[in-house]
Amino acid sequence: MADLHLYDSEFDAGQEKIIAKGMFGIAEKPVPIDDWKDLAAAIQKHTKIGHLACSFHSFGGGMIVGSEGRELGEESVAKLFTKPLQVDKISFFGCNVGNRPVQMAAFGKIFGAKSVAGFTWWMIKTPINVKLPKGVSEKKIKEALDPFAPYSVELIPAANVLVKTHTSRKDHEINLVAVYGSPDGSTASTLPIPLGEQKNRKPWKEAVKKTIKLADAAATEKAYDASPIVAFELLTVTLK
Repeated sequence: MADLHLYDSEFDAGQEKIIAKGMFGIAEKPVPIDDWKDLAAAIQKHTKIGHLACSFHSFGGGMIVGSEGRELGEESVAKLFTKPLQVDKISFFGCNVGNRPVQMAAFGKIFGAKSVAGFTWWMIKTPINVKLPKGVSEKKIKEALDPFAPYSVELIPAANVLVKTHTSRKDHEINLVAVYGSPDGSTASTLPIPLGEQKNRKPWKEAVKKTIKLADAAATEKAYDASPIVAFELLTVTLK
């Protein structure tokens, strides 16, 4: 059973490969997507998918694929899928998708998915490049890399390993993809996020993992709508 990571073709392919592996454990090569028909075609190449991850510009309960935004529960979305297909679980990596669990669930039902998941805040990704000069000490490497650990979507190499395998012989550069959440889409002035900006911006790993049943999706959505500021959550809806 294959896993599948789909992403907006305008996104950086190298970053998406890191995100697919680091956030979702998907080792297969990510597939760039141009529009909704392209998305449907890529999914329907398979009869069974273990984990489907969708990385697109998004909004509450919907995605912008190509230049067109659609809610996940729209009839026009369901009509794109004409072949029988089973997907075990679906993850959305995009802004605010998790605010609309009813819409996420509707998309999951198309494929008989067991669960769907998405973040409730805006999700901001940015590349981080850390240059390590030849001969740098293990302590200095830790000081340079450790602050980015909460943001990095993949495991950062251990300092003692880097000393032995790279910096003892030559300069070395570490390329990371950092991700953090923001309730209003505003970006941090720098990373790591300064103390004064941490109230409204948090590393993606600090999102509270919350799981609800399908029967509670509508009530959860109503509670989100009533809240002035929605909590930073990775919301999973179990469908079976």
